[in-house]
Amino acid sequence: MKNFTFGAIAAIALLAVSHKQPAHEEPPALPPPNKHQQLTELIFQRPMDDFSLRTISVTATAYSATPRETNSSPEVTADMTPSRIGLLAISRDLEAELGLQLGETVVIPELGVFKIHDRMSTHKRKGTSQQQAIRRSVDILHANSKAALLFGKQQVKLIYIR
Repeated sequence: MKNFTFGAIAAIALLAVSHKQPAHEEPPALPPPNKHQQLTELIFQRPMDDFSLRTISVTATAYSATPRETNSSPEVTADMTPSRIGLLAISRDLEAELGLQLGETVVIPELGVFKIHDRMSTHKRKGTSQQQAIRRSVDILHANSKAALLFGKQQVKLIYIR
């Protein structure tokens, strides 16, 4: 491999930039398909003209697969998938209002691509005997309660298809 000085590299770059194409050349080819479109089709496994993307703001929280944070069968989700880190549960209002179903794929740009495998409880206790309704929320399964607490509560965008 040859060693070039900075001056030689700069001269080569200047020649490449200043080179003008002859007028008789063909116009440049159309750009390749939009990478965003390709990625979206790959994630949702459908061609883009078959659906439209929708976005909604939701609250993201985390949980661990323990009877205290789930039900008496923490080893499986609502669709009977074995519990594992990264599974997504959705609030029942999202399921009802948006028509989201178990098994559907959604994207949370800040966090990743998820398949819906679980449903959240309709209410949560907040350290008192009063229950608070869960609305517009997703819950991501973490390894343990400590990891779930570190995740905390975040406002995120949820992208889904219709």
